[in-house]
Amino acid sequence: MPAVRIFLLKWGTKYGADDVNRLARSIRRHAARPVDIICFTDDPAGLFETTTPALLPIDPTISGWWWKVWLFSLGVSFLFLDLDCVVIGDVTGLHLPAPLTILKDPWQPGFNSSVMSTDGSLSRVWREFTPDVMGELRGDQDWISRQVPDAALYHPGLCRSFKAEMVGLDRPPADCRLVYFHGVPKPAQALAAGADWIGEEWRAAE
Repeated sequence: MPAVRIFLLKWGTKYGADDVNRLARSIRRHAARPVDIICFTDDPAGLFETTTPALLPIDPTISGWWWKVWLFSLGVSFLFLDLDCVVIGDVTGLHLPAPLTILKDPWQPGFNSSVMSTDGSLSRVWREFTPDVMGELRGDQDWISRQVPDAALYHPGLCRSFKAEMVGLDRPPADCRLVYFHGVPKPAQALAAGADWIGEEWRAAE
């Protein structure tokens, strides 16, 4: 059975190697299929334990989440996860044979790119991108929403927004594969505020 290719992205100082390694260990702990986890980064220090680091190209016009758009230039199929996801189930099934499968933004029209899968056929998402887009739009997911408005959506409940879909819940439902933390709080902040299931997962994956 071929491995599921999973891309992670670490740029700048917002996230460290510990964040990457923690996520990668959880992915492997729950995976029902072999996985090939590749972390694209400007600093590979500390990443060799759990992932295959790959250096981002030098491009001073691109920063932060906009590097997600660059991933489409590679022309390969992949599943992408943000580093502030907490994986609690098998995510290999989130890699689907469609041009793009992505999350619906829980707050407004358009998509959330915390989790997305592509079959590698959408290199135009990068090819048609220009730096002025970064001044026009709020983030990569707005550009992706514009470029691929007919993208498939993940089945509700598989991936849950902590802010929008975990209110009043002590822990994620059994059918949930991961929880994504867009904006604030981040996982460590939610854990400190009483979301003990996060610590349970992190300890189990060590």
